[in-house]
Amino acid sequence: MKYPRWFPFPGCWLRALITWLMANLMAFTFSVTVPLALGLGGLFFAIAVEAPDVIALALGLIGAIILVTPLILLPTFIYAHIRQIGSRIAGTQKALPFVPAVANWREGAGDMVVVLTGIFFGLMFLIGSNPQMLNDSPYPTHPTDGEIAIAGMIGLVTTAYCYHFHELYDRHHSGSRKRANRDRNRQTLHRNKSKTPTTIVDDPIELELMDLRRKNRDQ
Repeated sequence: MKYPRWFPFPGCWLRALITWLMANLMAFTFSVTVPLALGLGGLFFAIAVEAPDVIALALGLIGAIILVTPLILLPTFIYAHIRQIGSRIAGTQKALPFVPAVANWREGAGDMVVVLTGIFFGLMFLIGSNPQMLNDSPYPTHPTDGEIAIAGMIGLVTTAYCYHFHELYDRHHSGSRKRANRDRNRQTLHRNKSKTPTTIVDDPIELELMDLRRKNRDQ
């Protein structure tokens, strides 16, 4: 039986599980790194307000880097490093042990986008099932454990389908390139077969010898 194309491949489910496992582990580190980054970045911004223009610009850039690093750069680096480990195990890439290649950084950024997409759809479910969460009420409602579990499953399924669509695109692109190469090779082979080599002889002595050989074959 052929595997259904509409259902994520097993490798996509495995990749989604690893991605979400790392996201959960990083969530614990965010509880420490994000408050530190907010405090330190806010300190640089506060100093930049009273500093001269050039110094204020430099301090503002440093504060922005401090804020961005734990939220974007650090998770992207972790995902890129995971991709690098997978590439080294598969033997498809040779790079420095702790320095991800450019392709790994691109794939790590893609993993971040996939995780954020899953979180978005999970939050949409929680908000849809509990619209009172958005109301400014002294008695806010909180989602139940069952709703949180369903939101997590929605995020996992969304992540698996994101990887599945990417895998289908890669297969389609690879198949199109192979078909184009095969058609090009067939056209080249057809042109080579249709060409008959011709030899032009201008030497009269050679012409006479060829005429004698032909007469001998006819006899």
